[in-house]
Amino acid sequence: MPKVDEVKDRVRDEVVKQKARDVSQQKAAEIAAKLKSAPDFEKAAKAAGVEAKTTELIAQDAPIPDLGVAPAVDDAAFKLPVGAVSDPIADRQRHRRRSRCSRRRK
Repeated sequence: MPKVDEVKDRVRDEVVKQKARDVSQQKAAEIAAKLKSAPDFEKAAKAAGVEAKTTELIAQDAPIPDLGVAPAVDDAAFKLPVGAVSDPIADRQRHRRRSRCSRRRK
């Protein structure tokens, strides 16, 4: 069994990372709630300090511009009714955790 001094830095780093993930998820949930009820998605996104991006029509399982292949985003987007906004979607691309919402358009 390793000694405390051997693992304390690693444990502290993991605790800090987990707290950051928790804060990120909470913030994403708050923004998603605002976007879901907003009459103007783009204005609400800008007011929340996030950028709304629109893509051309894409096929399911196709790479998404600026994301690449993102199965979780793809899955959520294609299950949404037109005009709906998804809950936050965790994305671990490029070793970073990001949250996104999908909105299906006509």
